[in-house]
Amino acid sequence: MIWNSGGGNVRIKVNGVFPDPNLQIRIGNTQRPIDFRSTDGKNLEIIASASTLLNAPNIDLVNAYGNTWPLVIPATDSSKCGVDGVSAHEFPNSDGTATVAVDVTYGKDRELNTINRPIVLLGSTAYGLRDHPYVSWELPVKVGDFFHEHIVLIAQTGDLKSIPSLLLRDVEWTPAPISAPLVKDPTFLSMAVFGTPGTAGPAVTGGSGGTTATNDAKTVAAGWYALSGTNVDQVSNVQCSDKAKPCMSILNTGAPGSDIQVASDHLHVINSSSVLLRLEKPLSEPITLLWKDGVWTSAWSLSLKSDPAAAKLAADPAQLQKGDSRVVHFTGADFTAVTGVKFEDLDLLITSRDTDNNGISVLIPTKATASPGVKQLIALKPTGDPMILTVTVVIP
Repeated sequence: MIWNSGGGNVRIKVNGVFPDPNLQIRIGNTQRPIDFRSTDGKNLEIIASASTLLNAPNIDLVNAYGNTWPLVIPATDSSKCGVDGVSAHEFPNSDGTATVAVDVTYGKDRELNTINRPIVLLGSTAYGLRDHPYVSWELPVKVGDFFHEHIVLIAQTGDLKSIPSLLLRDVEWTPAPISAPLVKDPTFLSMAVFGTPGTAGPAVTGGSGGTTATNDAKTVAAGWYALSGTNVDQVSNVQCSDKAKPCMSILNTGAPGSDIQVASDHLHVINSSSVLLRLEKPLSEPITLLWKDGVWTSAWSLSLKSDPAAAKLAADPAQLQKGDSRVVHFTGADFTAVTGVKFEDLDLLITSRDTDNNGISVLIPTKATASPGVKQLIALKPTGDPMILTVTVVIP
């Protein structure tokens, strides 16, 4: 039986027959005397920090001869009494916190009256104790032959940033901690204008560009934008018509009822922190993005940033004729970090770089000049937002 002792510590009470007065406890590689032993030798107590228990590969009783016994309730088939599976999902909130949902499935022989709240470790913080209690712990429900348990806790998003998985321990029945990957939903920080709103967007999804909105300063024009955050590469999986997939939409505060549900073919993932987003119609500021994943919905108020680098970029020649295939020299930015240039699904050839890295020459193929209009190429970088390189194709 587990008791909460405060300060991140737990007290384990063990009932049985323990005749050896020199019995010790081994937690991982650390062995020490039992904290309390009743005079009749039938009750033991061990006090330890929850993080120590969760990180230890084993918790054993050790007698004077060095023989060991796992500190779990003995069972004929422990796999049917312990934890059968664990999944964990992080849902970030715009206030800097994250809701973490943990689902636990127990072995088919586990009975409801033997299920207690397990302890969860995220990084160095143990949850499910007095210091960091669960927000909710639903009474396990039996589905088929198995009991399922749903746990909800609140953590700081920043604390979870470098944590890929969690540890869970059911001390009474499971001899070792169980690790589960922490599935992370995205956070959204800002949107930035790319190029000139209203021109044809980056040719990465086969769609046409947007239309220019009014000159109202509170209006966001249709066109291409960079959406920045963390784990935003997951937006490539959005599909609002499919309830099993996440849904992303942008509220149109200036025209209620005309919100945009963003389809996956209006998105182009650059990396985990940046994605290009095409708006098909004007929106009004402030921009509020809704992210829905299953039963979870979060709202993000996004600032709209301009892209000062786009105004400085220049192409020589700035215009190509329909059907051309030639080298274009781009200047006006630091191209040191640029690792490649793409048009649609085509990797373009970088023919040369200026010695000061403030210019780059790219071979524009006929695929990009097959039709007239503004063509925007994506200059890729390992980190940060990409650059958009623009050329105009005209009819000779």
